Amino acid sequence: MSRKKLSLFALVLSVSVLSSCSGLSDAPGGGGTGGGGSGNSGVANLTITMISEAQSSQASFTILAFSAQITSLTLNVAGGNAMPLTLSPSPYPVDFNRLTTDTALFGTFSVPADTTFGSMTMALSNITLTIANNGATAIGTCAAGAVCEFTFAPQNATIAASEFSAKYTSGSNNTIYFSVRPDNIVTLTNANLVVDFTQTNFVPSLLLPRVGAAPNTIDTLEDFTGVVAAVSATSISVVSGNKVGITATLAGTTAFDDQTSCNAVTASIANCVKVGSIVSLDGSVSATGVLTASEIDLIDPATVDAIEGTIFATSPGNFALVVTDKQEATNGLAGVAQANIGDIFTVNGLATALFSVDTKTLTTATPIVPINLFQGTGGILNGQTVRLHVTAASGSASSNNQTLTASTVQLRFSRFTGFTSPPAGSLLNITSIGPFFQLQPSTQAVAQTYSPQTVVDKITALSTIGGPGTSPLFSFRGLMLNSSTRFYLTKARDQ
Repeated sequence: MSRKKLSLFALVLSVSVLSSCSGLSDAPGGGGTGGGGSGNSGVANLTITMISEAQSSQASFTILAFSAQITSLTLNVAGGNAMPLTLSPSPYPVDFNRLTTDTALFGTFSVPADTTFGSMTMALSNITLTIANNGATAIGTCAAGAVCEFTFAPQNATIAASEFSAKYTSGSNNTIYFSVRPDNIVTLTNANLVVDFTQTNFVPSLLLPRVGAAPNTIDTLEDFTGVVAAVSATSISVVSGNKVGITATLAGTTAFDDQTSCNAVTASIANCVKVGSIVSLDGSVSATGVLTASEIDLIDPATVDAIEGTIFATSPGNFALVVTDKQEATNGLAGVAQANIGDIFTVNGLATALFSVDTKTLTTATPIVPINLFQGTGGILNGQTVRLHVTAASGSASSNNQTLTASTVQLRFSRFTGFTSPPAGSLLNITSIGPFFQLQPSTQAVAQTYSPQTVVDKITALSTIGGPGTSPLFSFRGLMLNSSTRFYLTKARDQ
C-alpha cells in the first residue's frame, strides 16, 4: 500500500455543446461570471457540466480513485483576450471516478454574445490517481497485487473544438459538456503509469437532456453527500466533503429516507433533518435551472468525523480503505481533516464495530435488498463502498502511514464498470468488472435492477441495456453484497 509519485501528468477532455433559447439560466452547484470579453453589450449564458467515461479494460489495473482540482477555467477569444470564468469554490474539486455515474455542475456563466471563442484552457492541480495493480508485474514501483496512490504535477489542458466557433446570441442559454475519458488518459508505457494530457479525442455533440432523462429534466445530481448548511420548509443547502455547495428546492414530491431511526412522531425532512445533519441528496435540474430535490436520505443526525471509500482486504481479517469522501466534525480529528480523495488508510476496530446498510432509494424496493448479509467483517468484499465513523486517525499520505479506527461501518453505493447483455427479466449479467472485485466465477456477476428505482442514462429504458443502438459497456451504481446476486442497482449509464 505504498504511495507512489510520478512527475508526468496529462489529461484529455471531450466536449459537446448545446445551444438553445430555453436552457439553464442560473444552474445550481456553483456558478460565476466571465471577464475580459470582447466589448459587446449583449451577454449569453454558458452552463458547464462534466461527467466521466468508463475504464473499459481492467486487466492490468483498476482505477479506485481519480481526482484533481481545477484551479482555473478560461475561454480564449479567437484573436482576442483570454476570459477567465469564476469557479465556486475555487479551486474546484472534481472526482472523475465518481462521475462515471454522476454529474458535476460547475454553474452558469455570463459571456459576451456574438463572440467567437477559439478554445478553452483548464488548469488542474493536486492530481491524484489510486489504482489496484491487477497484473503479475510491477507498475512503476507499485508491486503486483498492491493498491498504490500516484500524484502528478499540475498541467494545463487546452480544449479546442469546432463547437467553440459558434457565436452565442444575446440572451441565449448554452451548455458546454465535458466528458473525461480515462481510456485515453491513463495508460501503461514501459510498465509505468502515464497520464497523457496531450490527446484531442472529442465525443460527438450531445444534446441535453441525455437519452433517458425524466420529463422537464436537463440533468441530475445523485448521491450528493454532505453536511446540511441550511434547511427550511422549501429548500435545503448541502456542502460536500470537498466543499462544493448546492441548494435545492424541497417539493411535496421529495421523498425521505431515514437511516438513523429518527424518533419523531412522523419521520420526515421537517422533523428529522437539521443544520449539521449528514444527508445524501438526489435532485433534478429543470430547463429553467431550478434544482429540485427528489430524495433526501438522512445518514447521520449530526456531523461526525467520517470517511467514505473503497474497502479491501490486505490479509484475512485485515482491511484498508481508499478515500472517496469525508465529513469533518467541528474541532474534529486532524487525521480526518488532512485526508484527501485517493489516500489509503489502514482500518482498525472493525471486529467490534456496528454494521449497517444505507439502502437509500432501494429502501422499499422489491425484491428487498438482503441487508442481513452485511452484519460483520465476514460481509466485507473488495470494492464495496463503506462509510466509517472515525474515532481515531493518524499519519500522512506522504509518510505512507495513514491509519484510522472505526466504530461503525455503513455500506453505501459502489461504482463499477462492466460489459453487459440485454437483461433477463430484472437481472443483468455483467462481465469484465475487474479482478480487484474478486468475483466468482472470474470477473462476472449478476445484478438486480428495479423499476423505477434504477435510473438510466444515455438509454431509453432498462429493457434496452445491451440492445441495438447501445454499447455493451456500462457504468453502474449500486449496493454490493455477498450473495449470488452480487449488485443491487440504482443507476446504469451507457458508455
